[in-house]
Amino acid sequence: MTSRPYRYYAFLYLMAAAATLILQQQQNLVHRYGTVLSFASENSTTSSSISHDNAPTPLAYYSNATAARPVQWLHGSDWATLAQAYAGMWWASRDSFLQVEWSAYFRQLEAASFKLFRKFPVHQPVDWIDLSVTHLSVFWKHFQKRQTDHDLEAFAVIEEHLQNYTQQTMPWPIFPDSPAPNTIAVLPYLAPLPNSDHRLPETALRATLVSLWQMGMGRCVVAVGGRLDQNETQQVEEVFASIQDKIQMRFMELQVIPMSNVDTKFLPKTALEQLQTALLTQTWSLPTVVSNTTAQAKLQAARIKQTQADQWLGPNASRWEFVYFTEPDLILHARPSALPAFTAILRENKSISAHRFQPLPFEKNFPLYTRQEKILPRDFTTQMWTLDPLNEQMACCDQGKWYASNPGMNHSKPLLNNRACGEGIAEFWWQCGFRRAKYRYYNLTTIQDLHRHIVNYPFLYVEGGTGFPVLDLHQRTCRRQINNCVDEESILVEE
Repeated sequence: MTSRPYRYYAFLYLMAAAATLILQQQQNLVHRYGTVLSFASENSTTSSSISHDNAPTPLAYYSNATAARPVQWLHGSDWATLAQAYAGMWWASRDSFLQVEWSAYFRQLEAASFKLFRKFPVHQPVDWIDLSVTHLSVFWKHFQKRQTDHDLEAFAVIEEHLQNYTQQTMPWPIFPDSPAPNTIAVLPYLAPLPNSDHRLPETALRATLVSLWQMGMGRCVVAVGGRLDQNETQQVEEVFASIQDKIQMRFMELQVIPMSNVDTKFLPKTALEQLQTALLTQTWSLPTVVSNTTAQAKLQAARIKQTQADQWLGPNASRWEFVYFTEPDLILHARPSALPAFTAILRENKSISAHRFQPLPFEKNFPLYTRQEKILPRDFTTQMWTLDPLNEQMACCDQGKWYASNPGMNHSKPLLNNRACGEGIAEFWWQCGFRRAKYRYYNLTTIQDLHRHIVNYPFLYVEGGTGFPVLDLHQRTCRRQINNCVDEESILVEE
């Protein structure tokens, strides 16, 4: 009998180690959540092809999960401006989505959100733990020396954190009546050039898809465009292939759609318009609130082939009751037990937006980094809180129109005007201390003064997130308390 080669046994060892790691992670979730979680659906035996042609089996729900959580909402007068509701993403019902005029001309990327917000009331949960996103691209652009000169030392750290997040993320429980399984997600994506010196857009897309998968999203469509070549589509397909171990664990439909001859500024709008057109080819999708004349006019204007509609909607098109739009660099954080309350709001023709988190460059995450003026020192004085979406006894309730970014000034007004930073105007308010070229970092006191706009904000760490501390992009704060924001019980002790 011939002996088996060494690599055979090495392969068996790696497979056993991977299985052990998955089991440990599942047991950790069971310990934290107090219930037995069944992760795989009947589609777990589906082949790992990129396009899934078979109609997916409905995802398994968890009958022994704890009760759904009540959710209190921010809307309208709770924001200083409508811009504070902006997160680069939104969640809406199919009926609401179909009533927005996506074919109208607009060039700004942000208009893909404000078009919806102006037609349907936008809501955010009062509790930041219920729904938030971490925005990544501004974080890595903070380390760019120039537009095309990337700080590869810092980029490597961000890449490692995102890879760890992708590998370690496990599926979280899906509560009955969660909108996620019946949601189709749209991600407009511009791939990096083949000769780019970093692959962070690909890594961020992968992390974004995994965060949607963790919540149980039914389908994700990545619309690529910009350079008019096949490389973008190939890159997305490789991203899909790299997360097939997740798809084997819990099924999620994945589809990439190339969009040629589309200006990059129009990519989000065009992707949404094509999805709307695909839905309008399905007569069952027409919202009842739209007049027959308008509906028929839109239906006649839909010049999309059925095969193209199938590409967008997949094999079970009638399943999609909700639409989720997101930039491809937004990691989703959500409390699973809060999602059933989202369904009720969405069915009332109200849109939902997340709290948008901005990662901070902290020395703890960049221990060997040499450009000290680009990061906050380890001894930077501030509170540090952990937000855990699986902890039902934890809440972080929005503090309203009170902004700590204006020390010694009017706290009821956010520092939205970046010229208030002084010489060396920053692109974003949190960057004020990093952009003051006339200062040098002599000691901790000087550093604290340079960053006085953020020193009064606690650094937030999302359990199971990227590991980077975050702040709210719109300068808002939250207060931590026991149970939920509806009950307004006693405040938790800060860490």
